Parts: sequence; structure tokens; C-alpha cells
Amino acid sequence: MARDNLSREAEAQFGDLWATFEERLFDFRALRDARRYSGAVYIGRYVVELLLKCAICRHLKKTELPVIFHSHDLDKLIYFTGLEDELKADAERRNGFEQISGHQISDLRYQNPSKVTEANCQEWDTWLNDPAKGLVPWFREKLK
Repeated sequence: MARDNLSREAEAQFGDLWATFEERLFDFRALRDARRYSGAVYIGRYVVELLLKCAICRHLKKTELPVIFHSHDLDKLIYFTGLEDELKADAERRNGFEQISGHQISDLRYQNPSKVTEANCQEWDTWLNDPAKGLVPWFREKLK
């Protein structure tokens, strides 16, 4: 079966992306609970990236993530989810997204781990998991 140009060479299946999201969310919590705050924050950004990629698949009605979206740029990825305007309208979650997307992957990868405190990690936990403010419950609802 021929694929359209957007899907050519796609390798990330929606189900695999979702399973990886769940695993990375578990990793975030495990690292946080083990007081490995730098690792938790690094993984936390990846949690959001995976959610965005799942949302792109849903928005485009694709079972695979088109290779064109194999990116780590959260600000670019949110645009293609079809949810950017809804996120902008939710001040609490928009703030959390902006805080997370403002931390570039290279910054998180190479920073001194001692610079990430328990308080920093707690902020990330709120931005990710808080029922009223968190991105994870919001995206779960949108992607049902």
C-alpha cells in the first residue's frame, strides 16, 4: 500500500508513541521519587514531546507519525496538533507549556544536575500532572 508523502519513511506508530509516553511518565515519577530531579526534569520534557506527537497523529488521522514531525521543538509541534488555540485559551496550562518548552533539550541534557532542586522538580510535576493545571490530564482528555 503506497503512503502519501507526509508519511513516507514514518516509523513511529501511534500505539508505540503512546506506550512510550506512559513509560516516560512512569520514569519521571520514579526519578522524582528517587530524588533524581535533573533526570526527572529531562524526562518530563520528553513526556510533553510524546504527547504532542500523539496529538499530531490524531489531528492528521494518521496511525504513524509522519517523519516530518521527528523534531524536539515543542513550539513547532504544538502548532500541528490542532490544539494550540485551546491551549492558549487555558492560562494555567499555557503557562506550564511555555515553561516546559522554554527549556531546550540541550540545556537539560548538559546542565549540572545539582542545579535542579526538589522545588524545580515539583514545578515540573505540577505542569505535567496537576489535575487542574497539568498537561498530561489535559492531553489525555483531548486524545480520548
